[in-house]
Amino acid sequence: MTSATGHPGDRAARQADLLARARRRSGAERARTARPLARAAGAEPAPLSHAQQRMWLMDSLGQGGARYHVPLATRLRGPFDPEALATALTALTARHAVLRTRYGQRDGRPCQEVGPVVRVPVAVVPAAEQDAPALLHEEAAHPFDLATGPVLRALALRHAPEDHTLLLTLHHIAVDGGSLPVLTADLQALYAAAVEGRPADLPDPGPQYADYARWERERDAELAAAADERAARLAGTRPLPLLRPVPPGTPERRAALHTAPLPAATLDGLRQLGARHGATLFTVVLAAAFAALRIATGEPDLTVGCAGGHRARPELRRLVGLQVNTLPVRADLSGDPRFTEVLAGVRAAQLDAQQHQHVPFDLVVARLDAAARGADGTPPLAVSCDLVRPAEPLALPGLTAEPVEIDLGLAKFGLTLLVEEGPRPRCLLQHDPAALDAEPAGRLLAGFAELLAAVAADPDRRLSALPGTRLAPPAPAAPHSAAPHSAAPHSAAPHSAAEPAAAEPAAGAAGTGPQPPHPAVAALLADPRVADAAVVDPAAGPAVAYAGPQPAGCTRRPSPGRSRAVRTARRGRPARPAGPHPPGPTPARRCPAGDPAGHRRVRARSGRPPGPEPPGRAPVSAPVS
Repeated sequence: MTSATGHPGDRAARQADLLARARRRSGAERARTARPLARAAGAEPAPLSHAQQRMWLMDSLGQGGARYHVPLATRLRGPFDPEALATALTALTARHAVLRTRYGQRDGRPCQEVGPVVRVPVAVVPAAEQDAPALLHEEAAHPFDLATGPVLRALALRHAPEDHTLLLTLHHIAVDGGSLPVLTADLQALYAAAVEGRPADLPDPGPQYADYARWERERDAELAAAADERAARLAGTRPLPLLRPVPPGTPERRAALHTAPLPAATLDGLRQLGARHGATLFTVVLAAAFAALRIATGEPDLTVGCAGGHRARPELRRLVGLQVNTLPVRADLSGDPRFTEVLAGVRAAQLDAQQHQHVPFDLVVARLDAAARGADGTPPLAVSCDLVRPAEPLALPGLTAEPVEIDLGLAKFGLTLLVEEGPRPRCLLQHDPAALDAEPAGRLLAGFAELLAAVAADPDRRLSALPGTRLAPPAPAAPHSAAPHSAAPHSAAPHSAAEPAAAEPAAGAAGTGPQPPHPAVAALLADPRVADAAVVDPAAGPAVAYAGPQPAGCTRRPSPGRSRAVRTARRGRPARPAGPHPPGPTPARRCPAGDPAGHRRVRARSGRPPGPEPPGRAPVSAPVS
């Protein structure tokens, strides 16, 4: 969508056109995806879905980390039975094969392979109540090895004979927000059956996630064509000028959280506003986020990410697995429209995006030009918005349960604006301090909260009459020191191995001076297993990044260790299969014959990052999209 003049008649015509096209596409999409999702007869490895492949690549480059962990913690009071829970968890992995899936490679390509059903142990650790937060955080942040598994683990802290805190930690590659209600309902039934010594009465789980991944990959040609269309709709988008670029190769993005109370009357007013205009509460919140960003930046052409999914088909509604997708919503706020006009425009743009929620966002980004990332490397979609609810506890039969908050302090986006429903509604702003300082973040949240109250009371106010403050562009970050193996200092650009590649001058070329490394080099060198890296940008085709592994015996970055109590509790669990590399991110795929000996190659397609990632929930709320 290109920015327009802002004339009310022009804007209304564009909105009507968007809505009409979205409705036409809705019927066409239902017909196009009507092919049945068949179950595979054998146990052959399956390809990764697009969402899984993006996450696998992030993990391979050391850019995933604990921000893709999904911790679910519950305080349980009553006669808790850890052995019954272990039996129930084992049965849960038997029902949902994605919970016992490993992610390796076959013929140089990543694949997923379902492992056998093995007992899921529940480590029980005596712990004083004051020690629980540190132990829970340590366990929730402990790395997964996707190549060997498991992607689900359980820890129970015993505070007293009938007082426990249970922590289930899963990897996001195996679940999303839509999976969690299915898993918790199944686990409740399986636990009750295990306690009572009877079989659980559960329906057939239906297709497995590997079946979905195969089905999606069979549609790759259709998805590529749809991605071309979406990229054309997003042509000309620019990064939000409010955010600083994050230093390259940053393995974990820290998160800061600001909150402001939201009166229940304001939330009711926002719901009523949406009902009058045929919009959901989330759409009203999204429109308010656009308005707040427009006031803060002065930019009329804005794109914000929100979470979409693939659960429209009946057989996918109870499918456990990663079906989330990032939906870029682009809206035109030029001129000085009333908030009701902003709401209508955002509603039309959101509906248009939702009709393409089956199109993987990484395919769309791969088709955007280099300018979509900004000259400094800022990603094209660094802002997200969501409507969340307080986390629900895992209510096991015979026990009283209350949720326990675990904040790993990690961000998926540079900036996320949220509204949390529940008994105590509030506004939240999560940001990466490397991208946005605390002072402007706090001012932006205050403006967002005041704007929500203002439009709930009078939605016909124009943008110029709404609360908010124009924020100055961020000051540059302090220079980032070079990585130990870097031949040149890091550039100010963030990031991942998919930055659009620029032609590298020949060594010693006159007038060039020292050149900053390609962001793919920075990302690869951030992995302690990589000794050297380089990018070759051919005249035609995608850029190729080469990585040379460290010689045997070199020092590696140690993984965060568990406490002695947790290690002791886990003694006696089955040994993990020997893998081709130590625990940690899986290595990039090996090169085919003819590539430099001992090097590995990763495609760095122009414009295609391994992210930004699908928006997650606020750390205080639902933990995953």
